[in-house]
Amino acid sequence: MIRILLFLKFVLLTLPAVSCDCPTEIPFRNALNQYDLIFRGKVTDTLSNGTQGVAVFQPLAIYKGHPEERIRIKYDATSSCLMSFSPGEEWIIYASTDPYNRNAVHFCGHSRKYLSSAVAEDHYFPIRKCSFREEDSILLALLGPPSVIKKNVDPVKQRELRHPGRGTAIWYILAAMPVLIIAWFLLKKHLR
Repeated sequence: MIRILLFLKFVLLTLPAVSCDCPTEIPFRNALNQYDLIFRGKVTDTLSNGTQGVAVFQPLAIYKGHPEERIRIKYDATSSCLMSFSPGEEWIIYASTDPYNRNAVHFCGHSRKYLSSAVAEDHYFPIRKCSFREEDSILLALLGPPSVIKKNVDPVKQRELRHPGRGTAIWYILAAMPVLIIAWFLLKKHLR
């Protein structure tokens, strides 16, 4: 009976530790095709509704995907294995696009945070066999130079009507006058 209780205690106490274990990671060089967006950037803002979080990044280098001035990344904010983003942190992000065209990262993905401390404290190093900066250089070598980042166009300004200036409006009216006069004569002739 004591053995069973000890076994159950051992199993129940180790479950949280096992829940965050990921399957053996595919080397990132071989996994580049499974991601739609790969970039290096700094976190500028984070939002969370308790179940999902969104980290807003200012990209520093975009290796794969559409270049944008700001990139929003969705992540899990509910489990004990959640990814934690804080403003000012630098990350290499490997994101997939969901059916709603939103970028998302996963705990067991290849994304990694820059740790300014020694390599011995970088918990990504034993898996990747390279430092953050070395991985950034490898991405540059494998995927080519980063894309040029486009400025986001404010959708309100994009749909804004632009009214002509006074001089342009007068020219439009003067150009329309002969058309109106011809239309008036044709209509008058047709009604007779």
